[in-house]
Amino acid sequence: PVLEDLHPYIPSEPLPDGSFSFLFASERTGFQHLYLYTYLPGNSQATLIRTVSAGDWMVESIAGVDVDNDTVYVTGTFDSPLERHLYALPLTNRGGGEGGVEQYDNS
Repeated sequence: PVLEDLHPYIPSEPLPDGSFSFLFASERTGFQHLYLYTYLPGNSQATLIRTVSAGDWMVESIAGVDVDNDTVYVTGTFDSPLERHLYALPLTNRGGGEGGVEQYDNS
């Protein structure tokens, strides 16, 4: 079996029913990416809701989460492995579209 190192995650506030969602970072694809999971009380494990980031680039850190705007802000190497930028990713993809990576400039 393949063993994965546990990486930091960011939990949400529990809902009244005790369920909560969290972001989990994994390098299972060879690149560190984020996965959104939900945990429901009584289940033995969390359920993967969606892959938040994917592709031949790495998420290096989570800069923040804006639940109201359904966005997670990350630093990563989307544009170049030699550069680090701030990106906005759709958290739950409620709009149903492809979703995308939006870059923010620091200038």
